[in-house]
Amino acid sequence: MKLSEFIYDLPDNQIAKEPIYPRDSSKLLCFKEGEINHHHFYDLPEQLPANTQLIVNNAKVIPARIICKKETGAEIEIFLLEPASDYEQVFTSTSCSTWKVMVGNKKRWKEGQSIYSKEELCQVDWKSREENTVEISWSTGESFADLLGKVGYIPIPPYLNRASTKKDQKDYQTTYAKIAGSVAAPTAGLHFTDRVMLDLKEKGIVPLETTLHVGAGTFKPVDAEEITEHAMHAEQFELRASFIEHLIAHQGPRIAVGTTSLRVLESLYQIGVNIKNGFENPAHVLQEQDATQSSLTYQESLALVLKYLEQNGDCMASTAIFIYPGKKIRSIDALITNFHQPGSTLVMLIASLIGDKWKEVYQTALQSNYRFLSYGDSSMLWFN
Repeated sequence: MKLSEFIYDLPDNQIAKEPIYPRDSSKLLCFKEGEINHHHFYDLPEQLPANTQLIVNNAKVIPARIICKKETGAEIEIFLLEPASDYEQVFTSTSCSTWKVMVGNKKRWKEGQSIYSKEELCQVDWKSREENTVEISWSTGESFADLLGKVGYIPIPPYLNRASTKKDQKDYQTTYAKIAGSVAAPTAGLHFTDRVMLDLKEKGIVPLETTLHVGAGTFKPVDAEEITEHAMHAEQFELRASFIEHLIAHQGPRIAVGTTSLRVLESLYQIGVNIKNGFENPAHVLQEQDATQSSLTYQESLALVLKYLEQNGDCMASTAIFIYPGKKIRSIDALITNFHQPGSTLVMLIASLIGDKWKEVYQTALQSNYRFLSYGDSSMLWFN
């Protein structure tokens, strides 16, 4: 399967550089049973059956970019990717924190040299230059979460080609964001407002929350012409028995809000298959694992995961799942998502959901002046 099959022409003037206000006034393209209809996001509640289960990702974007300086004045940018230990432990720490990072201007920062945030509130030292891990230390007595709020900048998508602003600190965050750790927003959730949430509640729909920490790899371009040669990034997510219990108990349509929520739901199926096959670390979903041919139903797989958690306790899982045409999607009836970059793994995911109809959907959106990418409009795509 070739990368060229997932390329389309996206004019620069249809890439949204800023969100629309209010958020729920964004456009909503609905694709169901081969038909396309146009709405606004505030119409979402009336477009859903009353017994719908919405799955949302409550991950909170952290100000992951820290601009530091050497004593010589040279600037070094630290981009936090993931902590070396438990997320909660890291953000409540009051003295030091170890992170895997990307480093801008790395060649000018040698082993043994300390650098300092521009505000001089924290010191950063190499833990391992080879492995790109650093130790951040501070003496203010505040939590790392509070410190980061002072020294960090929100890492907006690089294709916006602009610096982040104070406004992005609010705009690039969902209304239900709770668990800090992501370096990119689950952008399908950016359209939700208090008004939409209230209308959903009045209809008896209370979104079920999961947490997947979105990594910087979400912006990694596919650089292999044969898409199966593309290396996916791994992302961490919470594996909780209570979440699985709600999934098992629900009777009715299930809709994932965003590709990150879908990655969790599909990874749960793979974890169930891993458990059945006796894997030593079943909660770590690898890219090469493929449950397409498994005879387990989704409910049967969830039951295996629940039993595993009852025996071992809730934990953090990880997934490098790659969803593209030919992979069988088992967990949802529909997906709410934005319009994604040409040639991205997210377009491939959309193609796995609705087949070649994705081209018609995207062409219609372009012709109808929909706004694309993270701050753009949205779609609700029902699974064929």
